[in-house]
Amino acid sequence: MTTSCNVASFRKLTPQMIASQNLAMANDIVQTTKTEASGAIKRAAVPSNLSKSVHT
Repeated sequence: MTTSCNVASFRKLTPQMIASQNLAMANDIVQTTKTEASGAIKRAAVPSNLSKSVHT
């Protein structure tokens, strides 16, 4: 399957860029609830040592 996309003339098109564009164009959005999204964000925040406090 061949697709066409615009890339700035000064950029070198890499396989990673093509893969990223293909993922962005895919119509495979999974239906999730707010609870599931919140849980995923909380699980990702714990290993990153993110806290509930506002960073100053």
